[in-house]
Amino acid sequence: MSLDLEMKLCYNDTDGRGDYMAIRYDKLLALMEEKGITSYTIKKDNVIGQATFKKIKEGGAIDTRTISKLCALLNCQPGDIIEYAPDTKDGE
Repeated sequence: MSLDLEMKLCYNDTDGRGDYMAIRYDKLLALMEEKGITSYTIKKDNVIGQATFKKIKEGGAIDTRTISKLCALLNCQPGDIIEYAPDTKDGE
């Protein structure tokens, strides 16, 4: 199963404020694909849960414990799997 690498910046509007999520996970998804690690693998091995993986795929917020677990699995640093992308909303 190929992981979708077309990650878009997320507008997290769960609280009605329209908060902008400026963290991108496409580096993580590319590294997972490169190493042959699938969503099934990380769920089966209890690295992270299905809901957390869905947040990653959708560009949502995850906590530092999740980042730590993923770095341990992939033997990397946080900067190898996430990046900050400044606000690029149209009209602002």
